[in-house]
Amino acid sequence: MTCKDMTSRFPTCLRALAAAAALAGALPALADTPVYDHMSALPTDVFFIPNNAGTPTGSGNRQMGEPVNLSDPNNLTLTGVDLTWVNSTGAAVTLDATHRLKLNYWVWNQSFVAANATYANLAGSGSVIYAPTTAQTVNNNTFVNFGSLTAAGTVPAIPFTTPITVTSNTAIGFAFNWQIDPGTGTFGDVAGSTLAITGGNGANGGVSPAPVVGTSAFAGPTFGYYRSAAASTTDNNGNFATSSGRQIGNNSGVVFRVYGSGGAASSCCNDTTGGCTPATGGTCP
Repeated sequence: MTCKDMTSRFPTCLRALAAAAALAGALPALADTPVYDHMSALPTDVFFIPNNAGTPTGSGNRQMGEPVNLSDPNNLTLTGVDLTWVNSTGAAVTLDATHRLKLNYWVWNQSFVAANATYANLAGSGSVIYAPTTAQTVNNNTFVNFGSLTAAGTVPAIPFTTPITVTSNTAIGFAFNWQIDPGTGTFGDVAGSTLAITGGNGANGGVSPAPVVGTSAFAGPTFGYYRSAAASTTDNNGNFATSSGRQIGNNSGVVFRVYGSGGAASSCCNDTTGGCTPATGGTCP
């Protein structure tokens, strides 16, 4: 385990956890392939904490998201994600069987739809709970990674409670929200409980690369992400106002990875018209 507490707006903690084994409410992971990946092989100095401003202080960024172009978008079954939990709450957080995290997630078939609700046509949503049996203390301004920071695996660290099938071959919208149970049995939003972002240049010379699988649906070269504005009435329930888009330099985005199975080849195999060919040299069973 290697942790770093860096100054200014570049705090990072490279912390390996066997997170999937302790996630409640998730189905067993299926063997899949990454269909979007802006998490692998990022330089360690380009993991950033979103600007946690707002009124009350620090109340922004409780919900983060991004529209992305999946590498294989047609009738694809999404089975889970790898991502991060950032503790920028102002104090260390200890996680155990009663002090828990809950990830809420939403996947949308359409993006860039309306000014007050950029996503539309919900494909699926759910939540999973992280409650480690051995207490883990996560210092302020550090993050925990669920999934490898080096390369994608064969299963997601956070499997969805139910696989989600997307039916659009355009940009798919993702949104995530981490809530904390302080030991009372009730989960709630906590200022500074968020996800890591990347973009631009790091303090030690690192440069944020483009996703290694799939692409961001924002305009390049900066691309971007959505973050919930403090006290917003539209940035909730997995959706955002279009004005909540932000970027911090080239190749900006939320640090996450999506796993899926099926896709264009499977769609072709289900096509009774005989008018298509399996994608990328695939074959139909």
